[in-house]
Amino acid sequence: MDTLAARLGCLAYHGQIAVAMKDQALQAFTRKPKDAVEDMARDRTIMATNALGMGINIPTVRCVIHVEVPQILRDYSQESGRAGRDGQASKAIIIAPSTFQARGWSQWEARCEEGKQAMREYFHSTTCQRAVLDTYLDSYARPDGCTDGEAPCDRCTIHSHRSPVHSPEGMDPWMAQEQQKQTIAQQVQQMRGQQATAMDQLEPTLLQWQHRYAVCYMETTDMAMSMHPIMTYSQPVTAIVQGHIKQITRQIRDQRKYARFSCCFTYGVPQAICQQYEASPHSRWRLIPERQCQFPDVVIPTVISIMHLNPGGCAEIIYAWMKADGVDVEDADHVYTWFGQKIRWSGMEGTRLVEVFYRLSQFVITPASRSPRW
Repeated sequence: MDTLAARLGCLAYHGQIAVAMKDQALQAFTRKPKDAVEDMARDRTIMATNALGMGINIPTVRCVIHVEVPQILRDYSQESGRAGRDGQASKAIIIAPSTFQARGWSQWEARCEEGKQAMREYFHSTTCQRAVLDTYLDSYARPDGCTDGEAPCDRCTIHSHRSPVHSPEGMDPWMAQEQQKQTIAQQVQQMRGQQATAMDQLEPTLLQWQHRYAVCYMETTDMAMSMHPIMTYSQPVTAIVQGHIKQITRQIRDQRKYARFSCCFTYGVPQAICQQYEASPHSRWRLIPERQCQFPDVVIPTVISIMHLNPGGCAEIIYAWMKADGVDVEDADHVYTWFGQKIRWSGMEGTRLVEVFYRLSQFVITPASRSPRW
């Protein structure tokens, strides 16, 4: 703490310094500047632990920066809430390494208290961040996100962006490429913001692909003609796809990439759907060893088959989604960890992989034009 404060050239406040030094630092931080020059001085910034936040009401704080991701959402709410207490627009920023979203939560999986789960949901939220806070702190539903008169949160700012206009003929190639990137980015955000609707449709989608092969369906667009498992299909492309399926299945299962309590670990199906599990009064789900998952070899084979053939460039959208979450798409371990992340769909827990399965399925099975319904 002191080393970082010295490197930043600012005050420090934490529990290990003397009371007199705390008082001196706090007075320097809260003192009203005499002029604009003093307002820019270094004592207008302070490096502190949560010891400063307890019971302190400084109305003119404009920005609170967390140098690492807080573990408990209630603590984060109180600490970040020190900014803008005079009602003026202020910022709360979390600094995390680019790999944190893919790996950083695993160390907490064994200690999934409610506050940590809520903080994780807030950090990964694809919908309004104020809604996550209100639900956790006040049990208040905010279905429409940030309202008029509120500065939009990061997620609502993204969702408010309009669709880019289609590029006219003769557009500069660089501009066309940038426009395509914007289109993909918007599709990613639309896709990530539709979890609630998808929950009710997930099991019917699993049923659609049960005993069917995605490669065969995309070649024939006939569900009846595709009614056979991938391992019985003899076309050359199948050998390549089968290799990818076996590799990814092995990596995700054997290396335990599925987050704890996120799904049935054999086939990646949410525990709320997999018949291997039943609700238990003592824990959320209880494994019934003598039962088998009713959707074997559905999720991973379908995802890999569709991404391999890449109809309509849908694979690029998934890769853009990964990059937006800070995943190095060239690092297989990062990708598998991202697939195994636990997410929540309107109360039902699952993995990122099963959400990708659902999104790709909607893209492929869309009638006629196969235009994506992200």
